Amino acid sequence: MAYRFHRKEAVAVGFRRIAREQLQKAINEIQDREIDNDTTVHQIRKRLKKLRALVRLVRPGLGSTYKKLNTEFRDMGRELSRLRDADTRIVTFDQLVDSNLLSGCSSSIDKVRQILSDQRQAIAADWRHLESDLENLSGRLQTLYEQTREWEIEGDPEAVAMDGLYNIYKQSRKSCKVASKNPSDINLHDWRKRTKYHWYHVRLIRNTWKPIMRSREKELSRLSDLLGDDHDLAVLIAHFRENSRTFSFVGKETLDTVGELTENRRKVLQEEAFSIGRRMNAEGSKPFCKRLSRYWRIWKK
Repeated sequence: MAYRFHRKEAVAVGFRRIAREQLQKAINEIQDREIDNDTTVHQIRKRLKKLRALVRLVRPGLGSTYKKLNTEFRDMGRELSRLRDADTRIVTFDQLVDSNLLSGCSSSIDKVRQILSDQRQAIAADWRHLESDLENLSGRLQTLYEQTREWEIEGDPEAVAMDGLYNIYKQSRKSCKVASKNPSDINLHDWRKRTKYHWYHVRLIRNTWKPIMRSREKELSRLSDLLGDDHDLAVLIAHFRENSRTFSFVGKETLDTVGELTENRRKVLQEEAFSIGRRMNAEGSKPFCKRLSRYWRIWKK
């Protein structure tokens, strides 16, 4: 079923239902032998991000359970990040090459691509126990699935959810302002994370007023993609710097060219991101959440 609340169900019931759906889908993807490991890892990481956003929505009412669940989902995602990060570096570099901006140094570019590919293969070869790690993860997910019936929301669940929505939107607004004043890699990455959580929350309450929420969901998705592409470029350049000896034989001129083109591309991405972001975060936190609370109440009635 879709990642969203239903009109005729209580918030607490919907919360547990959505959690079970995401956990079960992740378990099924691990056990589906027709799906390759790369796809499995990618899909599971997406499920875990959805689960982290879900528990953040009702964080005010989860008490100590929130920290336990958030930590569990976060650690699972990190355990699967090695291979995905290597894949992302290759895809990001290929996109830079496909822009035709690096056509003048094709032989050097081929060398860089080969190094990135070799590094990815080395990680895959070193991760000899991936199959058993995934099986172990499946067991941990199954345990969490069985525990969902014990997850209780203290207080009025609807009020708790609106508080969670308010907190994340407020953080999104603040991180947007901080990144506008100082677009450092850390600030941009933090803004991206807050934007992603807010995007997931909008998806969860999309049915409250589909035309309005669908439009916001679409723009937040675009914003998240822009910030994600910018982050991937930042990670790629950082990887070149951290592995300068490995890439040194490619030639300083080629690496400088890659660095310059990357920075130019990032400026374009950031400019568009701030254009969308300022609109998405233009409304004050309290007025915004009051408006969405009214949508919710009207929808539920």
